[in-house]
Amino acid sequence: MNAGVTLTHSQRPPAERRRSDLTRVAALVLTAGSSTRFGKPKQFALFQGETFIRRIVAAAIQAGCTPVVVVTGEDSAQVTLELTGLSVSIAMNPGWSSGVGSSIRVGVQRAMDLATDLDASLLLSCDQPFVTAAVLTQLIQLRLTSGKPIVVSAYAETLGIPAV
Repeated sequence: MNAGVTLTHSQRPPAERRRSDLTRVAALVLTAGSSTRFGKPKQFALFQGETFIRRIVAAAIQAGCTPVVVVTGEDSAQVTLELTGLSVSIAMNPGWSSGVGSSIRVGVQRAMDLATDLDASLLLSCDQPFVTAAVLTQLIQLRLTSGKPIVVSAYAETLGIPAV
């Protein structure tokens, strides 16, 4: 985990822009992994008094994403309980152990079932506690203003998620 996320475009739109200025973007929060290197489910690790999963879901909601789809694996019941009170759709991936691609597929399908007018999907992982609503809003705005079909984050000398 890194303390910061750098957008991969020199023009950074204002983080204050709200949902009315954005296209319709679904957030797909990937939580189905086994966390074998971490030793316990990362979703429930605490950061500043909040679980990783609740923190990233709240950031997606605050950034105006709708729907917010949380893709779960074997910890589905516990994730669902942790997100009580938040406006999310839980999508259980029965094939979660086959890899992240299957979770993305499950998440995209659920998002498309919930909203037929989506313009994009925002891929998120539950284990990036420094990602905020402002960062997500910037990524979405950058996707709109750059003309690029995909916008990704750059950190630790690599590209990755969050990505639109």
